Amino acid sequence: MTTPREKIIQTACNLLEQQGYHASGLNEIIQASGAPKGSLYHYFPGGKTEIAVEAVGRAAETTARIVEEHLAAYADPDEGVRTLLEEIARRVEESGYAAGGPLMLVALETVNSSEPINHACRQAYRHIQSVFSRRLMAAGMNEAAADSLALLIVSTIEGATLLSRTLHSPQPLREAAGFLAEHIRRHLTSQPGG
Repeated sequence: MTTPREKIIQTACNLLEQQGYHASGLNEIIQASGAPKGSLYHYFPGGKTEIAVEAVGRAAETTARIVEEHLAAYADPDEGVRTLLEEIARRVEESGYAAGGPLMLVALETVNSSEPINHACRQAYRHIQSVFSRRLMAAGMNEAAADSLALLIVSTIEGATLLSRTLHSPQPLREAAGFLAEHIRRHLTSQPGG
């Protein structure tokens, strides 16, 4: 059974992804979650900031798990990343360009206005980057190269997702899919023994 606390966190995750931190009010989170109003400050005495920090952590865990499971299904990381971006493009398009990049909006909005939320966003991005990096190392890439390429992958996905949502087109994500797959393939074949 889902607790009121879990409902609040999941609702906050969805609203932060769709409309960002500033547009997601506490009353809207409570109403959309169906949780009793009194439960908000019971579970989150730090209010909206605490909810956002929890939601960012949850979004990071969910995203990292999805990425890890997706990449594990492919022998070659270039193919795994390519199909992952194609899946993201499909989901963004199906959402009517309202969703995609679960950390993006809240990270941008709070970069200079909320250290606790921005800290959670930095940790979230590092966590997701580490999933890509581990997969690249498993394919034979050295740690420094894998970390660098993983950062490029995360940056490209975030930028392409932002452009896809803004332009109401899956094309930026599809172009990024091909670019990243080729870049990863070249990196792996240039490694000693590749």
